[in-house]
Amino acid sequence: MHFTTLISTAELAREIHDPHLVVVDCRYDLGDADAGERAYRAGHLPRAQFMHIDRDLSGAKTGANGRHPLPEVSALVATLAARASTPRLKSSRTTRTTACGRRGCGGCCDGSGMK
Repeated sequence: MHFTTLISTAELAREIHDPHLVVVDCRYDLGDADAGERAYRAGHLPRAQFMHIDRDLSGAKTGANGRHPLPEVSALVATLAARASTPRLKSSRTTRTTACGRRGCGGCCDGSGMK
């Protein structure tokens, strides 16, 4: 299978039991920073791990680089590797799917698949 940055929900469903796949749940609500973690605790995909946008997936704020600046690549790799359950996962592919499953979605929905 050829992987790209984004995968559809159908592709994820086919691959979900691959022991080398790392699934990260990073749901987030701008109005309630803890909503994603609560939603994760209420239910999530098999083997998914929660990573918080503010605490785990954003870089240092400078006051000029936005609300959730991208972290340095080395910092992101270290964060993801720390969550990997086996050494092989530390170098596994990184893919992302949107809640609604549309390629290139960019976060059009609230996590329910509904706009």
